[in-house]
Amino acid sequence: MPEDLSDPGGILSETVRLRELLSPLSAGQREIVILHTYTGLSLKEIAGLQRLPASTVRSRYAKALKLLRETEGLLCP
Repeated sequence: MPEDLSDPGGILSETVRLRELLSPLSAGQREIVILHTYTGLSLKEIAGLQRLPASTVRSRYAKALKLLRETEGLLCP
């Protein structure tokens, strides 16, 4: 059976699912979660990139994880 080349490796479906999972978050929370979880940047590095206090980034990240746990029942790092 020929391989479906329209979505190699299921990347599109994974992207759609990730977008759905992160939809309850604000744009700022989403950005922090993606930068920290998927690019490996530290919260301190993200604070520098966003020109925000590190405490603000930590707080937004913690609130985002709490919201994800509550809305999706996820076990987040």
